[in-house]
Amino acid sequence: MLLGSLTYGSQVFRIAADLDTPNVKYTMFEPGLGLRLPVTPKLIVGADAKVMLITNTGQIQQLDQYGTARVLGLEGALALDYVFGGGLFARAALRYETIGYTFKGNGLLSINRDHVGMSQDVAGARDTYFGGLATLGYLY
Repeated sequence: MLLGSLTYGSQVFRIAADLDTPNVKYTMFEPGLGLRLPVTPKLIVGADAKVMLITNTGQIQQLDQYGTARVLGLEGALALDYVFGGGLFARAALRYETIGYTFKGNGLLSINRDHVGMSQDVAGARDTYFGGLATLGYLY
């Protein structure tokens, strides 16, 4: 089965340490495609891919931080669903997400890292997440 999706989401990452790394607060639209393949009547393999169209990034694109940037993200997941019966199911999944920045060179931290404001010192950045999840659920 082929699936299509369009979601709107938000993610917040706050840096706990006192670093020169700004907090980010992403908001995004995510068009995506998914595939569900029944392997047996009880086991389903799934794959999902989304393009993250970032509409806001929070502090990182402020001029006192790294400045304006072109930002694009990709997200993907692989999952196994097992149906026990009677509405009970389990899911195990791996998820990968990456968001890339190409800075335009107008932010204080992208041009002044070497204390010479004449050249761009930071051209880009990347946020990457890789993780997994396990779920036990009941469908009624």
